[in-house]
Amino acid sequence: NGVDDVLQDSWISVAKGIGSFDKDSGKGTFRGWLRTIVQRRVADYFRSLPEDQGIAQEVLDAAVAPQQKDPSELEGEEQAMREVKARATELVRSQTQEKTWQMFWKSTVEGVPTAEIAEEFGVSTAAVRVAKKRVKNRLQEAMIDG
Repeated sequence: NGVDDVLQDSWISVAKGIGSFDKDSGKGTFRGWLRTIVQRRVADYFRSLPEDQGIAQEVLDAAVAPQQKDPSELEGEEQAMREVKARATELVRSQTQEKTWQMFWKSTVEGVPTAEIAEEFGVSTAAVRVAKKRVKNRLQEAMIDG
């Protein structure tokens, strides 16, 4: 039915666009980004209907506005997203050489300066930046493909 099509189209759009979401850009929250995608897919769906076909009231009644969500439901969604990120991280870590992972981790998570990491591992600063970028790319791919 139409609702299932909108949901499927929304998930496809999320999967294709997750790599472009930038939580640090100050453009908004992840939930807001998701809401925008769903709203656009809903609008696309209704634009695709013939002009003489009205919107059924039960479709409108079934639409849940963000402010109508129960706080426990929102927490459940956030927990699910944390679990997806944790699984993607473990998958990528298991497929990455330990040295590369450690350089990524120290740089990204621990905030250790690149020069200090390079000295510790006996590599150039460029090698540290390449390792960090490769792991980040793998994480993004895991989130999209997962």
